Order: sequence, then structure tokens, then C-alpha cells
Amino acid sequence: MTVISDFLLALALLLLAAWIVMFFAWGAFWQVWRYDADRDSIAPPAAWPRVVAIVPARNEAAAIDRTISAFARQN
Repeated sequence: MTVISDFLLALALLLLAAWIVMFFAWGAFWQVWRYDADRDSIAPPAAWPRVVAIVPARNEAAAIDRTISAFARQN
């Protein structure tokens, strides 16, 4: 075997070992939905507003206040 094939075999065995450890030691790690708070049911509001805006935001803590305030000031 060549050096490259030995390296690839060792890498494959290492990855296989990692998956085996994750599967048996951290059982059900792929079932994140069990702990996802987004799946909780939320009661609908008593009266819906005439307009609903969904603002996708990720890592926008510095600007989200100004954005929501600007939406609230619109007619």
C-alpha cells in the first residue's frame, strides 16, 4: 500500500470510530427536535392585527430594535 492509501484508510477508520462513539455514547444526538422549543404550541392571539410582518433576523441584536420600531411607526 502507498502512503496515501494508508492515510485514507486511517482517516476512514478514525471517522468510523467517531460515528460509533457518537451513536452509542451520545445516543439519539441526531434527534434535536426533542429539545427544540420551536415545536411548542403557542396560543393564537385574541384578535389578529390587520397586517402581520415576519422579519427574519439572525445575529441582529444591535439593529432589530430600530427595525421593529420603524415597522411599528408605519401606517
